[in-house]
Amino acid sequence: MPQAAPPQHPSGALDTKDILAVLESEKISVFFQPVVSVRAKGIVGFEAFSRSVSGEGARLDAHDLFGQEWDPETRLRLCRLCRRKALEAFRPIFGHHQQMLLFLNTDGGALSASSKPGHLEALSQGMNIPGKRIVIELERPCLSSPEVARFVAYYRERGFGLSIDVGGNMDLPAEEIFALRPDFIKFDRAMFVEAQGQEFKRDMVRSLCRLGERLGCVVLAKNVESEDEALHLLELGVNHQQGYYY
Repeated sequence: MPQAAPPQHPSGALDTKDILAVLESEKISVFFQPVVSVRAKGIVGFEAFSRSVSGEGARLDAHDLFGQEWDPETRLRLCRLCRRKALEAFRPIFGHHQQMLLFLNTDGGALSASSKPGHLEALSQGMNIPGKRIVIELERPCLSSPEVARFVAYYRERGFGLSIDVGGNMDLPAEEIFALRPDFIKFDRAMFVEAQGQEFKRDMVRSLCRLGERLGCVVLAKNVESEDEALHLLELGVNHQQGYYY
């Protein structure tokens, strides 16, 4: 199974011609990173990461692909392409391990170009992967948009899961989290590395765990890179983790 690895970034930002070439060629590779329960010593699912290759041969990661100011229609085409490729790559895994979850990134900023939800549902049905095994993952800054609210409501009614990635920011989007009520809340390593002498980081993680308990959702640390980090997170109450360490 391809594992997510740090990409080589191209020398400059992609332009419209580059991204249209990616869309036409559909040269998207998918890499999986396991999401683990440390205490259960088991994998609960995988997050899918999309990669491509520039015209110069440099590997492109999600930031290269989605971090540019593409128009909403282009962003939607790219998001749908990456989700389809992820589902195609996950299908043989699911065939042997039907309890696994697929964490599937969705570009909230692209949803304004969609006339109505349903594309992802059609893909999952076509590949015989039930919605209850798919966790839609959303990031800032689009969590409060009406398009995201409509999208989330549509898929929650159909059994899909929801994960909100709050990144490593110290200011949590509490209002959006309470409104969307996700199944998972992910946070980045900026909130748990170099915590020695920075008690506010410990407090933030513990506060996030209390928020998760109140909402009945799982708090998950991402980009865990060492055993020490994994054990430190366990001490703070974070059992579910992902990163290069795993």
